[in-house]
Amino acid sequence: MEGLRSWERIAPHEGQSLLGPRDPKNAVAVIDGFDGSVRQLLRGHLNVDRLPLEGCFSPDGQFVWCGSQNGLLHAWEVATGQMVTANPSHSDPSKVVACNPKFLMMASADMQLAFWTQALPGV
Repeated sequence: MEGLRSWERIAPHEGQSLLGPRDPKNAVAVIDGFDGSVRQLLRGHLNVDRLPLEGCFSPDGQFVWCGSQNGLLHAWEVATGQMVTANPSHSDPSKVVACNPKFLMMASADMQLAFWTQALPGV
């Protein structure tokens, strides 16, 4: 794991792990939980102050969610490393993101807690 010297948090998900965005390239790293190889470096979120931002895997492991210094909530597709969305979530840095492993629900926080659910058609 060359270049990934400062790990803020490790969030495991079925054979892969997510490292917090404290590496020199300001990327969230997805590593192989068995051999330690870097599978993806997820980029595009703002964290110039190198804040301790915590991300998480979606319950199915296909996406990674992480906050940013400007309050946006970012999601990347794990297989490709491509950012799929960046949504406004907080007025301050979104430091913590956690997905519910059973339901289509997520929480994020700066100084306030926000709950997020999947919008269902016709509901």
